Amino acid sequence: MWENQERSDYYDLYIIRLSFILLLHEYGSMYFESSLRDKYQDELILQVINNEFENETKMVKRILDTNELYLCISIKQLNNKIDLYEHREKISRCIYRVFRRNEVIFGLIDKDEIVILYISDKSLNEIDNLVQAGLKEVIKGFEDEIQKSKFVAGVCGDLVNIKDIKNRYTESLQTINISKYIYPNSKVIFYDDLGPFKFINLEEFKEENMSIYTKYIEPLTLQEDGQDLILTLKTFLENNLNYSLASNKLFVHNNTVRYRINKIKNLVDIDFDDSMERLKLEIVLKFLKLFK
Repeated sequence: MWENQERSDYYDLYIIRLSFILLLHEYGSMYFESSLRDKYQDELILQVINNEFENETKMVKRILDTNELYLCISIKQLNNKIDLYEHREKISRCIYRVFRRNEVIFGLIDKDEIVILYISDKSLNEIDNLVQAGLKEVIKGFEDEIQKSKFVAGVCGDLVNIKDIKNRYTESLQTINISKYIYPNSKVIFYDDLGPFKFINLEEFKEENMSIYTKYIEPLTLQEDGQDLILTLKTFLENNLNYSLASNKLFVHNNTVRYRINKIKNLVDIDFDDSMERLKLEIVLKFLKLFK
């Protein structure tokens, strides 16, 4: 503004005020965009996984290229006493030690959950080994840096456009929830690793199979050696009714397995010759913790 008369009138003050508002808006926009590009993008990740794109800002559009393909990865911390918000720097350091900054966008969406969006122009088959190895290294770093922590990662089924991430995020959570029953010792699990188990709804599964638990397993829990009986039954079924293989897995004598199986037969009426009955029982035993 240039004032020839060396005095300001109402319109001059209005222009000054308007200029200040515009500068404040531009500064705020630059600060917001800078924060999104910083180590953490918590709000951005939440917007993406909730599919909130109705009010997209120009900054979000510039940061999340709609032409890119993204892989959604959820990492859960299983110790309820640990708050991940207190370990931001450690988490960031571990992730960037493995993945390049232009490869990932990540943020904390809860005190026990990290979501990573991995950016790639390749197919999942081409990058799954790379992602799996990288995530194992990241999780090892987390557990080394954060005492008494235990992490597990679930990887969605495929790379998708950013606006389709919501469903893939659901897949990554489903992977974690199911894998703790069927892959309890695995740190990184892909959605496709679940096979037909991916279609299981845990609450419905528990309700629908309570009768099997009540009929075949609950009577064993009432025995003094109930835990040994259940473990032996589970191992026996998993090893195709082979006493020798089961005894090797359990590190007990062959006769011990035979004794326990005979005791189980006396307690409950299991038809080991019925392959479908064996299969149903074996599946329920995999999800045994769900019934306790």
